[in-house]
Amino acid sequence: MLFQIGAGPAIAGAAFGAIFFVIFILALVILSLVGVIWAVIDIIRAKNEGDNWKVIWILVVVILGILGVAIYYFVGRKERISPGGGAPASKKAESARANPKAVKYIKEQRSAGYTTPEIRSELKEAGYSNDEIDASFRQAKGGD
Repeated sequence: MLFQIGAGPAIAGAAFGAIFFVIFILALVILSLVGVIWAVIDIIRAKNEGDNWKVIWILVVVILGILGVAIYYFVGRKERISPGGGAPASKKAESARANPKAVKYIKEQRSAGYTTPEIRSELKEAGYSNDEIDASFRQAKGGD
């Protein structure tokens, strides 16, 4: 006999297990791709980060997949989103947070006669954070 009597439920159980396993793996792959896409977009949209920083993190995320996403989330984002508060330890630390483009823009707008609130509003609309704007104003006032 080719088939045993009563083997039907065992075969059906094995088929269900295989289908469940394939669906589970497919869900993990989709979640991994979503995570990688999110991380790459977040890295690309990062302001005030050098191109080398972005390229390195994109390579880490793409090559390591979900592990790279986890590393970026716990290490890379914390590098650039550090908790604020308190005065900077030195003038060098303060100017490191200031955006050079924003400082240049502030100086140009001041010389053109625009007020601080007008300049601040334009920088805010351009997507700069309050910390970046404050640091850039301090650096522009100090003259580099």
